[in-house]
Amino acid sequence: MQVVTIVEDEVDLVSPDFMSCFCEALRFYWLLFDSLDESFPRASKERLMLERAHARNMVNLLACDEATERSQRQQKAVDWARRLSHIGLSHSAFSEDVVGDVRALLRRYILI
Repeated sequence: MQVVTIVEDEVDLVSPDFMSCFCEALRFYWLLFDSLDESFPRASKERLMLERAHARNMVNLLACDEATERSQRQQKAVDWARRLSHIGLSHSAFSEDVVGDVRALLRRYILI
């Protein structure tokens, strides 16, 4: 058995309609950078690394005319599930150990 894990932001940035894509991107990146502001000190190396990575993603999104030219395809989970089921992959839940590890990592940055 082989396992493929996809970790994707819950955002649809491949819409053919420019305004809906732009509004979705604005909402997503506003929340993302706001959360970085709340989670890290301004001079934090982790924060700078994350800001640079997301800035590259923003340039990729805005600089490409068509979704097919982009180096990333940011879609919502339901779209990924549909796409992956068409090629024969099926959904599998995480084990309790994995869920516990993820929760521990999240507690490091936010209160859950």
